[in-house]
Amino acid sequence: MITLRTSALLAYLLLSAKELIVEIPRYDQTSQRDPKRQRMYLRFISKYLRGLSLFFLLGVTLFLAGCGYTLGEIKPTTMRRVNSISVGTLKNDTLIPRLESQTADAIAKQFQQDGTYRLETPDRADANLMGTIVSVKRQPMRVYASNVMQTSEFDLILTIEFVVKDRLTGVILLRGRAEGHVPFFINSDNINSDLVTDQNINYPIAAQRAAELIVSRVSEGW
Repeated sequence: MITLRTSALLAYLLLSAKELIVEIPRYDQTSQRDPKRQRMYLRFISKYLRGLSLFFLLGVTLFLAGCGYTLGEIKPTTMRRVNSISVGTLKNDTLIPRLESQTADAIAKQFQQDGTYRLETPDRADANLMGTIVSVKRQPMRVYASNVMQTSEFDLILTIEFVVKDRLTGVILLRGRAEGHVPFFINSDNINSDLVTDQNINYPIAAQRAAELIVSRVSEGW
């Protein structure tokens, strides 16, 4: 929604631009015969453009504010009063050992990097994040040209369901689901050995990508 103040400022900017357009031809007609007048006009145009740029930036800011846009961090509505958060140990429903600790560590580091919330212990944080690693799957994406029955590229998918609760009331502030995708190649035809090795190497990357999605959802709502 454009306010009256925003409309007035935009109109002023248009009139100012029109005045500058009128002044430029005058400069062309007179400055060629008078070097001193040429320098005066150059200083005038330089200052005028700087002032016009400042008013233009102010107009854009007011326009965006009138349209409902804001600058700075934008927390989800349910997280507006939350300033600190804790990341608990995740539940692991897969058969992969230590995956829950790797994923929780990735989420905690991502919160620190994001900076929207202060990372605290569960007994001091405003909200606590908990979750479950639901599954880890690999989907075939490509096959060898020499052997179409054998896959050369897989997509590793780590799925996490998470929930954020208010520490004092236990009310659920936010819940969601995140998937970390990592495509990886098999480097030889010995599928039995390389598949397991390459998949194990990519677990931390999948956990990091899922952590990025979780923190983005908790910090920005998407």
